[in-house]
Amino acid sequence: MKTRYTFILALILFALFSRCKKEDSQPELIAHTGVDTTASIGDTVWLDASSSTGTDYSVKWNFHNQPADDTITRSDTDSAFFIPLHNGAYQIKLTISKGDLFASDYQDVEVSGAFILEEDITERTRLKKIALPGDPDYIAIGEVKVTAALIVDLGVIIEFRENASLLIDEGGEIFADGASFIPSDSTWKGIGVKSQGNSFTGCLIHNAGNASFTEDPDDKAGIIMFSGSALAFSGNTISNSGGNGLILMDGSNFFDDTENQVNAYHNNKFVNNAEGPMVIPVQVLSYLSGQKFENETPGTFIEIYESSYASSSGINPRLDNVGMPYLITGLLTINKDMTINKGVEMYFEPGAGLRINGLLNISGTSDMPVTMDGVSETQGSWMGINVKSGQVNITFLKLLNAGGGIFSGLSEKASLTVENLLSMKNSTISGSGGIGLYMPGNGHIQYDVNFVDNTIENNAASALRLRMDDVTKVVNNNSIKSSDGTPAIEVRMGLDDPLGTWVNMEGDYDYKILESLTIKATKDLAIEVGTNIKMSAGTILTVSGGLKALGLPGSEITIEGVESKKGYWDGIFVNSNDTIQLDQVIIRDAGGALQDKANLIVQSATTEGAGTVLTVTNSTLNNSKGYGVVIKSGASDFGINDPASNNTIEGDLGGFLNENSP
Repeated sequence: MKTRYTFILALILFALFSRCKKEDSQPELIAHTGVDTTASIGDTVWLDASSSTGTDYSVKWNFHNQPADDTITRSDTDSAFFIPLHNGAYQIKLTISKGDLFASDYQDVEVSGAFILEEDITERTRLKKIALPGDPDYIAIGEVKVTAALIVDLGVIIEFRENASLLIDEGGEIFADGASFIPSDSTWKGIGVKSQGNSFTGCLIHNAGNASFTEDPDDKAGIIMFSGSALAFSGNTISNSGGNGLILMDGSNFFDDTENQVNAYHNNKFVNNAEGPMVIPVQVLSYLSGQKFENETPGTFIEIYESSYASSSGINPRLDNVGMPYLITGLLTINKDMTINKGVEMYFEPGAGLRINGLLNISGTSDMPVTMDGVSETQGSWMGINVKSGQVNITFLKLLNAGGGIFSGLSEKASLTVENLLSMKNSTISGSGGIGLYMPGNGHIQYDVNFVDNTIENNAASALRLRMDDVTKVVNNNSIKSSDGTPAIEVRMGLDDPLGTWVNMEGDYDYKILESLTIKATKDLAIEVGTNIKMSAGTILTVSGGLKALGLPGSEITIEGVESKKGYWDGIFVNSNDTIQLDQVIIRDAGGALQDKANLIVQSATTEGAGTVLTVTNSTLNNSKGYGVVIKSGASDFGINDPASNNTIEGDLGGFLNENSP
């Protein structure tokens, strides 16, 4: 029995020993990752545990350290991988386990380089800072079209290959804060905006504008805004564009992004852009107040193309001196009150001009006048200014070489056309292709103090065309000169202001009468010695008030036809009970009326008994198609034909006709 028990115990011990030996022969759990490696953003980094030892173990991969919050795909398999979205050091931990046993190993992956933007952005996307400071985060290799919301974080750098661009298409929008949009090499195309709700603040757009977004090859810019788009744009820098810094096509505009607290347009900087800072419609002017362009390319302009400023706009337009001139390439129509401030320089292409339906204030100073000139700086090289409905206040303006075309609804070319009230001081109008200052319709000057220290000269037509009662307000304290063969002042009928004195302008001739004039009862007109007045065809000068025309021998006052032709105009009709004095006066070329054909016709209401004092002495009344003088029935003859009056009176029908004589 003892022997039997001993045998059984031996068998048990052998079995236990044999089992322990078998288990001891299985491989030990040892975790092995792949070798440390490098990668670029967007690469697929495969994680390999195949070098680990052991059997039937479980695998788990996780990030021990990483620069952001990337994830590992299939993290519990031998075919795990991750796609790094940030630059920096990634440390991946491999853990293998079996029962209570486990082992770990680590792999380092150093990620550098930018993420390649190869596809359009069609869903809400946020571009975060993923590279080291100063290194690019993203690279665009072609046109990246955005049709969803795109957010570009602070400090993000996006590089663009030479033919690459960013297009914010309809349905898309961008909010970029403190981002940089720069070339990979030397240049890139730029940013196009076709939608609303876009914001750039504190961004850099550098070396763009190497190609156009449109069929016009000149539409090259750092940013181009298409019609219907809107942009909040503040604190940005656009530099070294191959075209303009910013182009706004007609129908685009800035807007206040209240949601993101970005002003519509404020404190932007334009540096060394090849064609200048911007091409804009006139509607954008209200946003440029306070902007400076002192770092822009010399010889360039802020370009404003043909466009209209809507009356519905809540802000009145203004032009400030922003450190560079404005180039106007078409007709600007302003349907609001407008201000042009000191130091502004505007240059106009042929066909360009300024039309105002509202008040116009031009406020230059002696050291910083406002200058408006043609690009070519030659006579009549641009349209000019037409103010239709508002008052005009002008100080220290140099208005040069305008009057190159006729505004719609008008009949004359002029540098400045004012159809309402004008105040103008210390200003120059010169080089007009037509009239210097033209005041049709209701255009007038209120008082002589409203028109002083002005120079109007070197214009192709008259210096001024204005109302009869405005003549006295402009002929003193101003320099008004006309070219040979043109009148200094053209005169049309006026209202009831005092007439004052018509001054000898010392030009080829002084005044051209465009239409029949009346010196109204209670009004008096004086004409200075040596003055020359030419009457247009068929016109009449009616004297119902007072007239004093006192010349001197050799400096006679002349009232004649524009053409030296008998009957060219109709004559002077006197119908007054006031004082009329004509001495050393030449009246000729009249007598063209249907009846009462004469140079001077004294009508029946004009009698000494009525209180009229009429003297005509030392004067010549000749070259009449009718009589030299006609005294109508019931009128006094005032001794006009008496030898003592020393008058020379001639006409085709006779020198003197007194209808009161038998």
